[in-house]
Amino acid sequence: MPREAKPENGAKRLKTERWRAGQRAIRRPEAAHVDVALAAAFAATLVELGQRNEAPAPLFDVVTTAISMLEARGFDSKAAKRKTHERLQFRKDLPKLRGMLAPSKIVTTGS
Repeated sequence: MPREAKPENGAKRLKTERWRAGQRAIRRPEAAHVDVALAAAFAATLVELGQRNEAPAPLFDVVTTAISMLEARGFDSKAAKRKTHERLQFRKDLPKLRGMLAPSKIVTTGS
């Protein structure tokens, strides 16, 4: 969630806006865009491999680690698990994301 703009930071805000405009002009993603893409790709891969019963244990370790990180930030354990699983399994864009996967390139433990 964006922070409320402080009037005293106007010059910095304008500088940041110009920088972001430059990034958009050269089509360079910001870290937040990469974070979202990685999360989406991970979710699609996990669901795809899970439906084939081929999901390697390290993928589940990533999920467990993410939940632990949320708990370390003070979030309720049960709520963190529920929200994490919701974000991975009930994404509205999963069919589209799964269509973008290259199944032959997904490495599994049996490969």
